[in-house]
Amino acid sequence: MTTPVTASDPGAAAELEWLRKGRGRGGAALPVHETLGLQVREAEAGRCVARMPASPAVLGADRRILAGALAIVADACCGSAASTGLPPTTAVLSAQLRLEFAGPTPPAPGWVEGRATLTAVRDAAALARAELVDPAGELLAICSLRSLGTTWRAPATAAPPTTVPTQGPNQAQPSDPHRLLGVTSAAAGRGSAQLELRPTRAVANSFGAVHGGVLAMLAHITVADAVATLLGPDDEALPLDILVNYVRGVPAGGGPVSSAAQVTHRGRRFVVAEGEITVGDGRLAVRFSASTQIRPAGRP
Repeated sequence: MTTPVTASDPGAAAELEWLRKGRGRGGAALPVHETLGLQVREAEAGRCVARMPASPAVLGADRRILAGALAIVADACCGSAASTGLPPTTAVLSAQLRLEFAGPTPPAPGWVEGRATLTAVRDAAALARAELVDPAGELLAICSLRSLGTTWRAPATAAPPTTVPTQGPNQAQPSDPHRLLGVTSAAAGRGSAQLELRPTRAVANSFGAVHGGVLAMLAHITVADAVATLLGPDDEALPLDILVNYVRGVPAGGGPVSSAAQVTHRGRRFVVAEGEITVGDGRLAVRFSASTQIRPAGRP
């Protein structure tokens, strides 16, 4: 049965205060929030609103926020909403994230805001849903996040957050998401793509692992690279959705990481790609799948 959401006990009230300050359980630092300027604007029992600006680190070549970067906001607001329904003595880990895209992402300057609500809590697991909107209030995507509660120990000390340097307005920007992710090499061809990277604490969550939304962004970038190899000169790719299943955490600063995607269906108007993210010893960390619509470029 569903557990009612409450913040009446002192522990829950204290956790809400930390959430409002953009920090994790027990006040643990979230370096990725500092890196990307992500702010928690509202946090109440069962509800959270988070906003991320259109910084160079999440922009594509068209100066719009990458579709995959919406996952960072989605994971932040839904994860925070989920945490309000689980005991303060548990760690809240992302298990599955799904994004369905509804419209074009905002250009810079601009921002994305996620408005999440906790839907259900059962057996130390929580389900939260969110709408992601642009500055005009237009819907960009809808998201659902399943989170699991597990044993949590407060870190002895919190390492200071790390920031990613930004470029000046007259410099080329497309490589910035790769710099954020720590990409060391990238290859794509014949419907497949692979990125090798070394993530740093700049993209870490409060546990020292790569933030779940950042992993989803990496997955979507890999999918986009794979799909791009099959497009004709007059084709345009429109992301439809992405589903991400988290198997284990990816240490931030813990060694090499690989993300690979393969197109498994290429129709005239619809493409499906699947892939995985693995850590240095080859262990699976994330499985993902995404669908993309193909249409003639310039069609409204």
